[in-house]
Amino acid sequence: MRIVELGPAEERLPFMDWKGIVRRTEHLNARMEELRPDGLYVEHGLDQTHKIGWVRIRFPWLESGEAARRLREEYGIRSLPVEENAVTFLVTSRASFEDMDYVQGAVVELFLESLPRES
Repeated sequence: MRIVELGPAEERLPFMDWKGIVRRTEHLNARMEELRPDGLYVEHGLDQTHKIGWVRIRFPWLESGEAARRLREEYGIRSLPVEENAVTFLVTSRASFEDMDYVQGAVVELFLESLPRES
């Protein structure tokens, strides 16, 4: 299983590509925004002091703790601990554009699985 580390950094990375972090954060946010019309809550931000970006999502029909657990166990995506009932992904210089696309695919799958079933 692929592992994508978007949680707290265990060690400081020596090379911080700030422009790359900004681009990857905006890329992941844009991919998550595609699900906003269907009910996914999305927000993002940048912290230049700590050289990280973040994207926070909340599923409308799935508790965030359950979503974070499933993303970790089923897709290998590690996020921050759930706060404010949202899943937060940290984007650092260790995350690639391919990682962002993988996260988007996993979130879409989980989002579609969580949709209420019509009777």
